[in-house]
Amino acid sequence: MPDIDIASRPSVSFAPPEPRGREHGPRHEGLADRVGIPMGPGRPAIVAPLHGSGGPLGQLSEYPVQFEKVQAPPLRDETLARSRLLDWLNVMIHRRTVLVLAEAGYGKTTLLADFTRRTRVRVFWYRLDRGDRDWLGFMAHLVAALRIHQPEFGPVTQSMIRDASMGTTSRDVVLEAFIRELGSLPAEPASLVFDDFHLVDDSEDARAIVRALLARAPERLNFVLISRMTPSLPLARLRSLGEVAELHTADLRFAPEETEQLFRDTYALDLEPGIVAELSRRTEGWVASLQLVRAAIRDRDQSEIRAFVRSLSGAEGNLYDYLAEEVVGELSGEMQQFLMRTSLLEVIEPILAGVAARVTAGHTRASIADGEMLGLFARIGPNTRDHVRAHPLVRDFLHARLRRSIGADAVMDIHRSVAAAAESRDWRIAGHHYLEAGDLDDARRVLGSAIEAILATGAYAAAEELVTALRTSDRLDPNVLVVLSRLAQQKGHLDVGRDLAHNAYEADPNSAAAALNLQSALMNAGEIDDALQIAAVVEQREDWSVPSMIARATRLLIQTSTTGPLEASMTAMRAVIRQFADLGNSHYAGVANLGLGYLHLAQGSTTLALENADASIENLKATSGGQELVSARLLRGIVLAHDGRLSEARDEVRAAAHLATLGQGFEVALEAAMIEAFYGDPVRAEVLLRPHEGRLDPTRDVGEQASIVLTLALASQGRLPEARGLASGFRFGVSRSTVAMEAMRCFVRATVAVLTHEPDAHEWATQARDVAAGQGAELWTKVATVLCGVGEPANLGRTIESFAESEPVVLTIACDTIGAHWDAITPAALLGLGQEIAKRKERW
Repeated sequence: MPDIDIASRPSVSFAPPEPRGREHGPRHEGLADRVGIPMGPGRPAIVAPLHGSGGPLGQLSEYPVQFEKVQAPPLRDETLARSRLLDWLNVMIHRRTVLVLAEAGYGKTTLLADFTRRTRVRVFWYRLDRGDRDWLGFMAHLVAALRIHQPEFGPVTQSMIRDASMGTTSRDVVLEAFIRELGSLPAEPASLVFDDFHLVDDSEDARAIVRALLARAPERLNFVLISRMTPSLPLARLRSLGEVAELHTADLRFAPEETEQLFRDTYALDLEPGIVAELSRRTEGWVASLQLVRAAIRDRDQSEIRAFVRSLSGAEGNLYDYLAEEVVGELSGEMQQFLMRTSLLEVIEPILAGVAARVTAGHTRASIADGEMLGLFARIGPNTRDHVRAHPLVRDFLHARLRRSIGADAVMDIHRSVAAAAESRDWRIAGHHYLEAGDLDDARRVLGSAIEAILATGAYAAAEELVTALRTSDRLDPNVLVVLSRLAQQKGHLDVGRDLAHNAYEADPNSAAAALNLQSALMNAGEIDDALQIAAVVEQREDWSVPSMIARATRLLIQTSTTGPLEASMTAMRAVIRQFADLGNSHYAGVANLGLGYLHLAQGSTTLALENADASIENLKATSGGQELVSARLLRGIVLAHDGRLSEARDEVRAAAHLATLGQGFEVALEAAMIEAFYGDPVRAEVLLRPHEGRLDPTRDVGEQASIVLTLALASQGRLPEARGLASGFRFGVSRSTVAMEAMRCFVRATVAVLTHEPDAHEWATQARDVAAGQGAELWTKVATVLCGVGEPANLGRTIESFAESEPVVLTIACDTIGAHWDAITPAALLGLGQEIAKRKERW
């Protein structure tokens, strides 16, 4: 592979920053410093004496102090006051420790410097560099930092530092003296800022000193640590006491309104709202890149600015020139090659970055660390080591320069090498790089080997790039069709998802993934009998052990909609959960927890149902199974309502509605209406369903469930002829997707019969009780038992008393039929109803 041309392009239109220097720091500053962002002092280091008459810091020839490191850095007049963050600091500065953690270029130092000049709290400042990893220099600068405000501070410590330089005093002795002398500081609150703490975080001396200060310094002295990573300090105890406050990259990003304010008030550039929104999206709120944009557009009119921002990229133009000259151009050739070759990776980590750059993993780790110090890389998270990414604009530049240097064919070779190395590690990365290399057959092979994992983990969105590219080829690939089907279902396009699932299964009937997806697509489309047929086929395949287990659980769950035993279905669901929970197959585990939750609810076990709903939500949040996640939140809402927490249940429905796609509007309305009809306000239930009246079709799966809910809501309002008309369309004995659907049908039909005084009302109630009892659906068994008691007025009082104390929710569900026979209730039974039922009397 040819070497990369590292020559810089000469045309640079950005003004260079003022020169800066440090005696101990790395040769290159972070990008924010390079572009002139006021992140620190804008002048060379000044070596000042620590003791004597020569100045406030005195004279200590063995350990000269750099004056710029122990004072708050000066700010330019154009610095934007970030009010929301300054207000936060005003409140949090009194915590023992404040952590400001973000990668380079997000204005950490500028924020604290601005706060320092505004606050009444006395702020001491110590800007660290790699040279401060030695404890003597560290302690000398600490003394100097406090002497900025307290010129006579620390005479004993200063003397000991001089002795220690000759090997006569240890670190701990000097530190002990320093902590004692901190007691001489004035009584008012003060803060000590450690800027760039990440530069000494690998020093045991530095960590030991700061650890001791956090534990033993006077309470009136607080500490601010500015770093690119979470400090390696024991902060657990302080966190438990609420004494740690944190700002992260997400907090420091410029919000669109702050970007607009920066350009309007600070740069005197009034940008149109659309330009601000696009600029925020492309820069990700990175203040360093905003400074670069400002330099590029300051002399342009609005139309030119609009065109510039819309085409903003590090791959060409002024931004390219600047990055080439000022950021990358001065680096070593070896580092430049590493940066450019790894620009092909979304995440730069030791193994694949080593493949791309043709270096060892150890060399890669060192290069990643150097890139972080330069501000060219940002960690994926504050606690992730050796996993970084370049900002999109910097990556654009590096990628473009790579192609110009070695040519498109050589770039494709790098992609091919990375793809081959990634196959055993991450199918998504391997597929992406095979596509970039133009190797469609290899990409198709990767998809085929990963398809079952994609379904098990719900990683449909991650596979979208791959299947979209492969769909354009002439070859019909069932795996592509399976993923496209799942994506369509998640977006609420259930008929499209079903048709694609049929096509995939017809293309390869021996594909377990295609068969399982067809089963799911048919269930979602409400074609329950067809789903049962596919489940039976899959269940009988002895060579498909895991798909067979899933198909059996699905079959048993469907059968519980009529007379199938709940316990058998629960056993199958638990087996699926055990199979996949430990494997990280979060989608299958989440869906199984969803089914198990509904089974527990039918049993009347609120606690277990809520646990399953929460487990389902937790699993599905990690997948792209948004449709199932909405269902899990709706289950949680129903369980909360059953537990008497109606307000929380309604909040949960609103949360589900916020997540739902347009195609799920009916499902959300139905579940919300069910909560209201059974536990809340029947008028509200009707209002929720009326916009979907065209879908209240008792011949369809969800349509019949909606008809049942509306029937109960109308009956509760006393609109009995309408309720009776809907009840006549119930389809008894037909399999549906809802647990204990037959018992619910019978209960609602019995309710209408009781309220309209039909002669066979008691028979309907008895049938509801027997169906529910036969399958172990205890909730419906108990509710139907109340209806049976209504049919026998002499026993109604005892029936009510038996549930009033232990399970008042049973009486809540059956309250309308109880109310219809109010006169038959004995005083003792009436007393036993309690507040849960008595509050309904007015409605009756």
